[in-house]
Amino acid sequence: MIKRKNRDGQVWFLDFMVSILMFTILVATYYGYLESQTDNNEEIIESLLLDVRTATDALVSSGYPQNWTNDEVLRIGITDGDHRINQTKLDHFTAMDYNLTRKLFGTYSNYYFYIQYKNGSKKWLNNSGQYYGLNSSQPSAAYIVQSQRVLIDNRSIVVLNMHMWRSKA
Repeated sequence: MIKRKNRDGQVWFLDFMVSILMFTILVATYYGYLESQTDNNEEIIESLLLDVRTATDALVSSGYPQNWTNDEVLRIGITDGDHRINQTKLDHFTAMDYNLTRKLFGTYSNYYFYIQYKNGSKKWLNNSGQYYGLNSSQPSAAYIVQSQRVLIDNRSIVVLNMHMWRSKA
């Protein structure tokens, strides 16, 4: 009788090599995905930072035209151009439609802002007792950035705080 060679070991080796190859592909795909997510997150944060800086730059300006009203505004500004708050412009701004203000700021991001005094008190900017642009007590955001600007309001130094955020896409 002729003995045949046992080939079980060879099949196991082939299975092992295929599983190693599949595992390597899976790990490489996972790390590639993580890397792309990190890049995407950084791009969103950079975009938000640019948006919030552009919006606060506009707010601390006098706006355009110089003595704008809600009917003719092209650029929102709440100061006299010298970092002093113009109450009329602030009232016009807070009376505007929120989505229109986002359009004029050139952003699709959500935002809210408030003015804070040296003693820590905050100036409410609408009649509902909330910060302008905020419809609930806490924004639901995956990404949020803040910008602060120093202004003068009735001979007092104040800080304009603007928070801008986006939800996870």
